[in-house]
Amino acid sequence: MRPHRGVRRLAPYRSAVAAAVAALAVACQTAHPLLKAGDATYAEIDYVGDIGPATALARAHCARYERVARLIDQEPEFARYQCVKR
Repeated sequence: MRPHRGVRRLAPYRSAVAAAVAALAVACQTAHPLLKAGDATYAEIDYVGDIGPATALARAHCARYERVARLIDQEPEFARYQCVKR
């Protein structure tokens, strides 16, 4: 059985579509900061690019303990916050 004509026409675009889907999947995974560790005294967060979303996540984490987040260490793609009493 021969493949349908439409399938043969799309064959050159398969790799481009697969690459675009893979790039989109990677972008979606790395766009959000991730709380790696933390308790009432600190928060360690992995992030990509802008530190703003990481700071917002640290604030939300510390707020659960009625504390505020203070940045104490920052490296590329990693930040550590201290949760201090209000």
